[in-house]
Amino acid sequence: MNPLPQRAVHTSRQFNDLPEPLRSVLRIALTERATDIHFDPAPSEEVLRFRVDGILQRKELIQADQRGRIINQIKVAANLNTDHSFVPLESDIELQSEWGDFRIRVSIIPVGVRAAAHLRFLAADRTVLDLESLGLRAENLQHITDAIHRGHGLILVAGGTGTGKTSTLYALANALDLQRNIVVSIEDPVEFRLPGIRQLQVNQHHGLDMQAGLRVLLRMDPDAILIGEIRDENSATTAARAALAGRLVVATIHATDAAMAIDALKHYSVPRYVLSGALRLVITQELLRRVCRKCSQQRAPTPNECALYEKHGLTPPVTVSKAVGCGECDNYGYAGRIGIYEITPIGAELSEAISRGDNRLDFCKRIAAEGHQSLEANALQKAACGTISIAEAKKLCFSR
Repeated sequence: MNPLPQRAVHTSRQFNDLPEPLRSVLRIALTERATDIHFDPAPSEEVLRFRVDGILQRKELIQADQRGRIINQIKVAANLNTDHSFVPLESDIELQSEWGDFRIRVSIIPVGVRAAAHLRFLAADRTVLDLESLGLRAENLQHITDAIHRGHGLILVAGGTGTGKTSTLYALANALDLQRNIVVSIEDPVEFRLPGIRQLQVNQHHGLDMQAGLRVLLRMDPDAILIGEIRDENSATTAARAALAGRLVVATIHATDAAMAIDALKHYSVPRYVLSGALRLVITQELLRRVCRKCSQQRAPTPNECALYEKHGLTPPVTVSKAVGCGECDNYGYAGRIGIYEITPIGAELSEAISRGDNRLDFCKRIAAEGHQSLEANALQKAACGTISIAEAKKLCFSR
């Protein structure tokens, strides 16, 4: 059995008190709006990469004489033992800086005789989104509101890693009446504290896994349960049965569309009759990069792009946006990201299809026949409005 990472008590630091070269790396990352920093050892240097708007960007290399120094500086800042070089290490740094207050999640793993490190920025004062700010179409917003106000059933937020599922989960929680409802959550980890919600964090070191946590939460008389991620048979079955028993359960799941989310729950041995009775709504989402408003250029769509719009039932626009790059966006051509959504309410026909065990292809055809806007169409629509570039929209369409 593989040992769990050794975890330290998080520490609070002032940005200007951090040593060089760590302070310089963090300064550049914060200036460029990076969400992640990766340090990867190479034979004679340290490869430094930032993730900006979901895309990895390779930066200047850290020379060999600074390689061990910066990893040790990260360990000290995170209150980790510098002598532990051959075990995984985890910690948090509470960082106060001119860019705001941040929590940095630190993970360090041994790679051969050296170490690789990952730092993720989490805004300590992050504002929780409300549903209206997600950029949903009016009819989709109504589907979500209706599902929440029913007060029972299972709502799934589906998408890949890094597609903003947790932000949507928190926005759904924010829509609940916290004065009239007991709302609890189980997360791994708790990324942001939400006032009025009892948030429980999975702690494998102390024997608190997802299944045990859900059992505890169900004994607390909750009206609504938030599940950070359904990832195994026990959590899937418990969540679905709790929803069927009259509670509102909102959970994220790794899946690229509603049909795959349903297949995943079947794979986790949720009985079809339970799933068909419990499931109310599937929100599928992606995150695409917003085009930089300052430097983007407009051009006419090509014949192939016009055909792509028509394929997805949309009228081709007169112009589409093209990313360029300028000093304002650090020459990336993009600044920030926006959610792309596909909302699938589970009505009587789709519920019956789940109960029958229809295959994935037939289920997708039934969803399409109901006329709900697809992820691809939503991306193309945002490209027509100039919010994203046509290249981002095409990337999503062709990847699916």
